[in-house]
Amino acid sequence: MANFMQTTGIFFLICLFHQTEQRVFLSSENANNIMQRSKRDNFIMIEELRQGNLERECLEEVCSYEEARETFENKEKTNKFWSTYYGGRQCSSNPCMNGVCIDTIRSYTCRCSEGYKGTNCQFGGRQCSSNPCMNNGVCIDTIRSYTCSCSDGYKGNNCQFAPNECHLDADDGCQHFCEPRYGLDFYSCSCASGYRLGEDEKSCHPADPYACGQLLNDENITFSRPHDNHTHAFPWQVLLLNAEGKPFCSGVILLQSLVLTTAKCSNQHRPSFILVGNDNPENMQKIKVASYHVHTKYCTDTGENNIALLKLQGNITFHKHILPICIPQKDFAENVLNPRVPGTVSGWQIPSEEESLGSMPIHFSATETDRGTCELALNVTQTNRMFCGISDRNIDSELADGSHFAVEYNGAWFLTGIMGSINPESRKPNVFLFTKISRYIMWFIQANS
Repeated sequence: MANFMQTTGIFFLICLFHQTEQRVFLSSENANNIMQRSKRDNFIMIEELRQGNLERECLEEVCSYEEARETFENKEKTNKFWSTYYGGRQCSSNPCMNGVCIDTIRSYTCRCSEGYKGTNCQFGGRQCSSNPCMNNGVCIDTIRSYTCSCSDGYKGNNCQFAPNECHLDADDGCQHFCEPRYGLDFYSCSCASGYRLGEDEKSCHPADPYACGQLLNDENITFSRPHDNHTHAFPWQVLLLNAEGKPFCSGVILLQSLVLTTAKCSNQHRPSFILVGNDNPENMQKIKVASYHVHTKYCTDTGENNIALLKLQGNITFHKHILPICIPQKDFAENVLNPRVPGTVSGWQIPSEEESLGSMPIHFSATETDRGTCELALNVTQTNRMFCGISDRNIDSELADGSHFAVEYNGAWFLTGIMGSINPESRKPNVFLFTKISRYIMWFIQANS
């Protein structure tokens, strides 16, 4: 009986297994209908029963790439959506001020640099860790920066300036010239010719009504465009005349009996007269040249030391339309004026057909350029006695020798360069070569003694 029951049970299990096999193992067609979509995300079995929905699956919840693909059912559209949905371009605006930006799903996080805090790493910092404050100054960290509390007498952002040193960025520095007083705890100021030092021992005030570098005209002088022939001459600008009375070069007034021009103008043309105040017949003065002094080391081939002084037979009568220009000290010219302040070039254009110069000079703005640009533009060798000025305007015609470069600083005009001619084939319409006045201060004194 027991054996019969065992045999019957086994037979029943075999039949049951056979029926179950038929239900589990479907045909390939039926199987594909079930497996055509992969399992969706995180709502247990209900997600498996819903059709793909962008708002439900990717906006109300955080979806996976596969869920997005199910919604669009197009790879290109899916990738376009995914590039902005996940790890989009939130970091493209560089929101992390002092850290590294990491894109996340629909947002970003900032990995801050050491010492910085905040959502955008905007707070704190350790700029003082590099000890930027000099001369025993105390460093104080601020948001994205630092400040220095300087020891007595020291100044500057980093307390780098000693009380006896001159520095360019001082708000309370010298109006004109500064002279350091090493070994002492102060510096001293001085002024250009014709000015007196103020009670504060820093400001400069005209001691002479015709002190150098002033523009005292009644009308307001506005420098015109380079090709406008109706400009005013600077009050220190003169024309050089040959024996026939024709103008051929330019120059500038240094003293009542002294005019500066180029060596080439003096050697080749031998000026006989100077003409001042030529922009107004009522102010015009024609004075004979007594002698001229050319720099002994002038080189015609290179243009080195292209400078000369004209001594006049009589004195120029100064008034508000005729004045001298200021001569800067060497350090002041080379450390303050030339590299930092845009200047003005002024001179007469050389006509293409006429032999003499035009009646009015032209003015245009220019700045000192670097040596490489100068040499490449003009095919010259620039020495430490020369500099190039570059303008944003093109000057079609050549300027006469003796044209000058002047810089206005704190209300006074200083002469920084005198122009000599160069090879016409090398001439550029916006680059000009000048002899650097600051290298000849002692020569002026010796030549006029």
